Amino acid sequence: MRYRDNPELADALAAQYALGTLRGRARRRLARLARDDAALARSIREWEARLAPLSLALPEIEPPERVWREIEHRVATSARANPPAPRFWESLAFWRGWGLVATGLAAGLVGALLLPRPEPPAPVSVSIPGPSHWPGPAYVALLGDADRKVRMVAHVPRDSRALWVKIEGAWPPGRPGVYVMWALSDQPGQPPRAVGTLPAAREGVIQLAAAAEEVLADFPRMVVSLEPETRSATQGPTGPVLATGECMKTW
Repeated sequence: MRYRDNPELADALAAQYALGTLRGRARRRLARLARDDAALARSIREWEARLAPLSLALPEIEPPERVWREIEHRVATSARANPPAPRFWESLAFWRGWGLVATGLAAGLVGALLLPRPEPPAPVSVSIPGPSHWPGPAYVALLGDADRKVRMVAHVPRDSRALWVKIEGAWPPGRPGVYVMWALSDQPGQPPRAVGTLPAAREGVIQLAAAAEEVLADFPRMVVSLEPETRSATQGPTGPVLATGECMKTW
C-alpha cells in the first residue's frame, strides 16, 4: 500500500476508515500507520469531523432481540472462562493471620494497662513578651536602583524624628554633590518633600524636621536623587534619581 506517494489514495483510505467500510487487516494496518504518520492521522480526523454531523440525521434503530441474546451469551461465557480472583478478605489464610495479629495486639494492650504509668513531666513555663515589648508603629521604606546594585532600608518610629538608614552597594562614582532623600505624595499637585541628606557612612540617622507622622503620613513613596550641595531643599529634586521605593506603615 503505497499511499505516501499517492495522496488521493491516502485520503480515500482515511474516508473509508472514518466511514467504517475499511475492515479487517486493512483497517488495523491503517490505524497502526496513522500512529506514526501525522498527515494520515490528520486526514482521518478531518473525515471523522465531516461525517459526524450525518449521524444526527439517521433515525434510531432498535436492535433485534437476537443481538441482545448474543451479547448476554458472550458475557456469561467470558465470566465462566475467567472467574474473578477471590478477594483477600474472603480467604481463610487471611482470617487465620488476622487472628494471630489480633491476639498479639490484645496481649500488648493488657500489658500496657497493667504496667505502672510514669509521672507526667512538670509543665514548662515559656515567657512571651507582651505588646509593650514589641516594636511600636513605624514607617519603613525599601529603596533600590534599577540595576539592583544599591539597596537601602529606612526605619523611623511613628512619633520619632530619628530616621535610621542603612545602605548596601555603591553609588555611581565620579558624581559631585549630596544624596538627598525625598518623600513623594500620591495626591495630585502635592510637591515632593525633602526628608534629609543621607549620611556619608553606610549607616546613620537623618533628623527629620518633625515627627515621622507629620512628615511621612501622606507620602507613600520615596526617592533618592543626587543634588548640588548649594541647592535648596524646598525646590524639589532636580538631579538624577538613583533609587526609588515604597514607604510603608507597620500598623
